[in-house]
Amino acid sequence: MTYSIIKADLVLDRDHILSVLERNLPGYPEGRYEWNYQNGSKTGAVYYLAKENTYGEVVGTCALFLRKILVKGNILTVGIAGDFAVDKKHRTFGPAMMMQKTMLSNLKTENIDFCYGIANKSAVSLILKVGYKELGEYSRFVKIIRADYKENKNILPAPLSSTISWAADFAIKILSKESRYKRPQSVNIVEPENFDSRFDALWSIVSNQLDIIGVRSSDFLEWRYRGSSHKSYKIFSITNGDGNLLGYIVYYIRECVAYIADMLFDGMDNTLEILLSEFSIKMRHKDVGSISIRYLGSKKLEARLKGFNFFKDKKNNIKVQIYSDLLPPFASILLDKENWY
Repeated sequence: MTYSIIKADLVLDRDHILSVLERNLPGYPEGRYEWNYQNGSKTGAVYYLAKENTYGEVVGTCALFLRKILVKGNILTVGIAGDFAVDKKHRTFGPAMMMQKTMLSNLKTENIDFCYGIANKSAVSLILKVGYKELGEYSRFVKIIRADYKENKNILPAPLSSTISWAADFAIKILSKESRYKRPQSVNIVEPENFDSRFDALWSIVSNQLDIIGVRSSDFLEWRYRGSSHKSYKIFSITNGDGNLLGYIVYYIRECVAYIADMLFDGMDNTLEILLSEFSIKMRHKDVGSISIRYLGSKKLEARLKGFNFFKDKKNNIKVQIYSDLLPPFASILLDKENWY
């Protein structure tokens, strides 16, 4: 079999793309395709298709979802790899490799500075063959706040869980760092409905403190979280006495677990400890069983999470791969996970 690799028209080729994704990625969220690219200057996407030449059938797709990332004060355009799928009967004939090579060869044409992604186990070897390098582990950290840490799951053996969970809950609460926390008088809890100008002000401060971080302007956050059609995100934030934003957490709750999707804070003081303390207390009051966050970056922040009773779930680690042909000093900066947030 022979194949042609073409750049997709996001409108005209929509049905072809969705057909491949739905055949190969069960549970693909409705509305996600349009959400990923119909967003003006905030983001966008580039798709490539594999067509089988005999019948002209679209048998594969891959994409880069565009995002602005700050690298040492320089705003770069980055492609986040995703929607990589090839029909099963065509997986041994090369279209997967052809699509990836074509997409990477056109980065400069698309004005994309570098790209990264999280490949599933079946795609990792191919991704590394086309030139990606492993950046590091995107680790899941979990903080248990109740014995029933997840829906229908308890830290106690089944015979004990129904009788002494209350004792385990009490022990977990007493041993948690927030049990020794007292809210400063100048701190207020705010749970806004939208991302307003206060989030831009915080971003302006934090963007000068970190080496590599995705741009978190209020309009980006509105699109990324409030505009999502497949998760119901909520905002938890802390402010000072003047109403200025000190830090925030974006999260959603599923099966009694609070999943932190985003977190940003002024790192010049003890804001992180205040933010996590207040959030943990709030989640315990909401009968949430555990808090989960994924992170790749400096060991210093990992240590702060662990000091706050988060433990690394070693069974649930995945790796991030990165592709870049940028010249020094960017190349070495990008490949060191200690620089990332």
